[in-house]
Amino acid sequence: MADDLVIVEEFGPVVRLTLNRPAQRNALSDEMRRQFIACLGKAEAAPSARVVVLRGAGSAFCAGYDLTGYVADGERSIYADARLCRRASEISEAIWRCDLPVIAQAHGYALAGGTDLLLASDIVMVGHSVKIGHPAVRNLGTPPFNMWLYRIGLQQAKRMLLTGDTVGAEEAVAMGIALQAFPDDILDDEVLRFARRMALIDRDCLASNKHVLNSGVDLMGRAELQKIAAREDAIAHRCASAAAFQQRAGEIGLSAALKERDAPFAELAGPAPEGQSR
Repeated sequence: MADDLVIVEEFGPVVRLTLNRPAQRNALSDEMRRQFIACLGKAEAAPSARVVVLRGAGSAFCAGYDLTGYVADGERSIYADARLCRRASEISEAIWRCDLPVIAQAHGYALAGGTDLLLASDIVMVGHSVKIGHPAVRNLGTPPFNMWLYRIGLQQAKRMLLTGDTVGAEEAVAMGIALQAFPDDILDDEVLRFARRMALIDRDCLASNKHVLNSGVDLMGRAELQKIAAREDAIAHRCASAAAFQQRAGEIGLSAALKERDAPFAELAGPAPEGQSR
C-alpha cells in the first residue's frame, strides 16, 4: 500500500521490497527499519519465495539514516551509544543473515546508511544515476555496519572512508561495489530478469551457497569488526566536528549544513577520470 513505509510485491518466487519515503529520499527512520525487518522476515518464511529485491521509491535508493532531530548526546555513555549504533545496524544484519539471496537495486542517492544496505546485500545492481558513498565520515564518525573492507579491499575502503567520496555507476562497478549498471529506465526490468534467473535454482541450494560464502566472510572477523565499528562510531560522536555540525544544523537547517560541510571536498576533488564521478 502507498502509505506503507515498505511496499511488498510478489513476482512469482521473487519478492520485491521498496523503501517508501520518497519525499525524504528514503532516509531510514526507526519505524521504516522495523517494517523492513518484519517484511524481510515474512519473505524469508514464505515457502514460495526464493529471491528478494530491495529498491527505493522516488528519486533515490536511500539517502542514509534519518538525522531529523539528530542529537549527539554527550551525557550518554560511549557503550550506550554503541548499543544504539548496533541497533540501527539491525536492518543490515537482517539482510546479511537472511536465508534468501538479496539483490539491492540502487538509483540516485545511495549514501551513508544506504550504503550499509548495499554492502549487506548479496548482489548490487545500479542505475546510471546512482551516487554511492558515506559522506557522514567527514564529521559524524564511521559506518557502524562496516563492510567496506570486505567488499572493496583495504585501499579502496580507506579512500572511501578517509575522504567521504561518492562514486557513480561506472566506478562502482569497477570497484566491485556493484555487479552491473543499467540506464535507470530499464533497471527494474533488468534486475527482475536477473532475479528470476537466480530463482530457477532450488531454494535450499540458494540458501546453502549464500551461507557458505557469508560464513567465509564471518570467519575473517566480520561480526567482531561490527562491534569495533559501533564503538568507534560512538567515540567519534563526541569529536569537536560532530558537536559543531549539530550546532550548525540547528542554526541553518540540516540540508544547508550538509551542503556547507561537503562544499570544500568538491572544490578539492579535482577532475574525475572520464566516465567516472565523485
